[in-house]
Amino acid sequence: MKKMNLTSLGLSLAVLFAGGYSATSQTEIFTYTGAPELWEVPAGVTSINVMALGARGHNATAGGKGAEITGDLAVIPGEILEIRVGGMSVDTAGGYNGGGSGGSVNPDSLMYMGGGGGGASDVRRAPYSLTDRLIVAGGGGGMGGGTTNAAGGDAECPNGANGANGFGFGGGGADTLSGGDGMSPWGGGGSGTDGTLGDGGVGGSDPCFNKASGGGGGGGFYGGGGGASDCFATTATGGGGGGGSSLIPVGGTCTPGVGDGNGGIDITYTGPLGIQEHNSDFVVSLNENELTLRAPADFSFVIINMTGKIIHSGKGINQTIIPVSEFSRGMYLVKITAATEWNTKFVY
Repeated sequence: MKKMNLTSLGLSLAVLFAGGYSATSQTEIFTYTGAPELWEVPAGVTSINVMALGARGHNATAGGKGAEITGDLAVIPGEILEIRVGGMSVDTAGGYNGGGSGGSVNPDSLMYMGGGGGGASDVRRAPYSLTDRLIVAGGGGGMGGGTTNAAGGDAECPNGANGANGFGFGGGGADTLSGGDGMSPWGGGGSGTDGTLGDGGVGGSDPCFNKASGGGGGGGFYGGGGGASDCFATTATGGGGGGGSSLIPVGGTCTPGVGDGNGGIDITYTGPLGIQEHNSDFVVSLNENELTLRAPADFSFVIINMTGKIIHSGKGINQTIIPVSEFSRGMYLVKITAATEWNTKFVY
């Protein structure tokens, strides 16, 4: 095989790699699992579009709804992002990823308990703390318990709405600087607690024998406040929990109060996998596992990384298939020589 001058090869690579390559738009869909998930940014991808949907607070008619946030995020190829999809509250339990719990009653009775707040949906950069979130869709507040359900506040744009007042006051909606206020009870019951960074406040408890506890605040960039309980009113109603706030990327959009169940996250990006390039004699195709080279006759080939290092070479008879699972993620040049020579590039 002809020896290559790596200095001139580096110049050739700079020219070839500066050009475009075949690309396809791909979408990764994340649904509620109740646990964080990790996602690696593909090679060659420096920007992703994210749609995040916050979860609803309990219940189906009076729980506050989550916000939908869409925006572009600058990312680093190969970095690992953490995805958290918010969960809808079930009964008094706060939804996954920040939903505050509804208040308790004594003795226990689901009929009178306040509902939990819905969880937020977010994307995080390492080390994956609450301060590393890049986009957040707030969750809705939980309903207030009692004989009449006080509605939880929706997650709006970007702040959360207040929970509806019962005889106990509804929790305050969060904003982008602080959590929503926990509110005061009626007749000696329990106050709701304030929302905090990421977490909704807890609804006020009711020790007054099956009256009405407060709803939990929705999770979010900051969480909504917990609603207060109602001890002694004849028609007992605790306050609804406040909605969580959202973090909207610069240039992003927000739609208030549309998350009607568990949350969700969709990531869309322009990815290089699945290319096929060809001229009149040669074909190069790539999928997730294999690089296929085809030529009209016997041929030789070399595969070179961006530093100019030959990482693979060989010969083929009309066609050869090369596993790429052991390749590092990145951009490569392939040179195929038969009666003529052809250079092209691919990103794995």
